[in-house]
Amino acid sequence: MTLLILVGLALSLFALAFVTKRRYGALGLGLTAGLVLSQELSKELAGVMTASDFPVEPLTFQSAASIVLVLAPAVALLFAGPKYQDHKFAIAGSVMFAVYGTLLLFAPLTASLPITDPSVQATVNQIANNSSLIISVGVIAAVADLMHSHVKMPLSKKSKH
Repeated sequence: MTLLILVGLALSLFALAFVTKRRYGALGLGLTAGLVLSQELSKELAGVMTASDFPVEPLTFQSAASIVLVLAPAVALLFAGPKYQDHKFAIAGSVMFAVYGTLLLFAPLTASLPITDPSVQATVNQIANNSSLIISVGVIAAVADLMHSHVKMPLSKKSKH
């Protein structure tokens, strides 16, 4: 069940990023900001969710709060920010956003919905052991993409200048 949720989450993140054609740089840094917010505020938001009896089943309140906080800045950036002009780059950026977002949400999801399939457990452990490297690569790729969003276009031959 957890694997189906992870695949569904990845497909949803891909679709959102592709439809809006937002650049991975802004969205990836939004996910990273959400990760920091999650580390700082997830206990407080979990308390608010518990007090308001917010439905989060089958997740725990802590996991649901972490997921909301990680996704919130990136979802807000889906409505504004730089866009891709090229269809190929939009696909690549959407894939990177989906993978990075899914990997950041991997820990809260597997905490509430443990993966019991022994054939997948080795992959789960590998992802958990390399989470710092994965986050570092995601941030570096986001910064690199954001730097390329502000490159000046050369003047064309038909320019009046």
